[in-house]
Amino acid sequence: MGTPGSASGLGKRTGGNAGTAPQADSTTPDQRAYLTAIETTYPGWHIVVERGWWWATKHTPPTREQKAAGVLTQFARPGPHEMVAALNVQLGILARMGAA
Repeated sequence: MGTPGSASGLGKRTGGNAGTAPQADSTTPDQRAYLTAIETTYPGWHIVVERGWWWATKHTPPTREQKAAGVLTQFARPGPHEMVAALNVQLGILARMGAA
C-alpha cells in the first residue's frame, strides 16, 4: 500500500491495490463515533483507521474526467478533522463538475 502522502494537499494515490481500503485496526470508542459520523455525512466514502491514519476510499471509482480534476480513489489523513477537510475538498471538486 502507498504511504500516506501529499499530492495537491490531498494525499498520495495508491499503487496496484488502489480502491482497496486497508483493514481497520482496533479503534477507540471516540474513533468509532467519528467514523460513524463521517461515513453518515459522506456516504460515498468508506472510512477506516489503520495504524493511526484515517483512510477514505471512494465507493464508486472516479471517472477519468474526475481523476483529471483531482478526485482521488483513496487517501489518508492523520486524524478525523483533517479527513473531514479533505472530504470537503473532494466534494467541492465533484460539485464543480456537477457530479456531487
